[in-house]
Amino acid sequence: MDGQGGYLFGGYREDTPPFIQNGAAVNYVSDDGARLINVSSTRTIETGFNGADVFVRIPNGNGVFTTAANASNSGSGIIDSGRINNAALLTPNNYEIRFQGSGSTSTYDVWDTTTNTAISTGTPFVAPASIIVPGISINVAGAPTNGDKFSVLPSGNQDVFKTIRDAITLLETPTNGYRTPLANGLRASLANLDQALNHISDERGVAGARLNELDQVGALSSVRDVDLKGTLSTLEDIDYVETISDFTVTQTGVQAALASYAKISQMSLFDYLR
Repeated sequence: MDGQGGYLFGGYREDTPPFIQNGAAVNYVSDDGARLINVSSTRTIETGFNGADVFVRIPNGNGVFTTAANASNSGSGIIDSGRINNAALLTPNNYEIRFQGSGSTSTYDVWDTTTNTAISTGTPFVAPASIIVPGISINVAGAPTNGDKFSVLPSGNQDVFKTIRDAITLLETPTNGYRTPLANGLRASLANLDQALNHISDERGVAGARLNELDQVGALSSVRDVDLKGTLSTLEDIDYVETISDFTVTQTGVQAALASYAKISQMSLFDYLR
């Protein structure tokens, strides 16, 4: 809660908790708003964040796409998070890498499951292999067996609570001597945790920028206050006797100058030649 007793990350709502736990899930139940304050006649700054932007709307995987091993895999194949090798070739489609055979006879096909078309087929697999999906390069190590599959999907949003819960569940699940699912799961969990930490760090950076701007606005306001106080002091703290005396002397000088000018302006060239 903040210093006024209101809930943080609740958008416009300060009087109710923004998150509630529903079984194993944590749900955001507040709104997407953000409170604002006017810091000058021309500038408004947000004073908070809503919890959905900070903790819920976090891209999973590497932020562009995510990779995963099929739950029914029986081999020891391990897939990494992949990398973009040609952004111009990226698509929003889903892909699948399918293995046939085993050992020295192992091959794989790359399928676009969105359009149900083959990208490549019958490619010999030699671990570790760099497998190409349109715009993406993925490494698969270990020894996948016949029927094993790996998916490559566009990134979606995953809240930080689910990311942590999935990691805990994975670590609590017995391996029964088969550690490949644990290795693939930990790799995915670490990638998602990295995304969550980077996202929250970015939000902290936004908050820091706002605080810096508030400091600058405050400094400018202080300078203006000093200038205004100086001007006000000049007007209020004058010596009336001295000021009236100075005004009278100045007025007399101006009147004399005006009288001289009026007299001179009436003279002609003949007056000067006399």
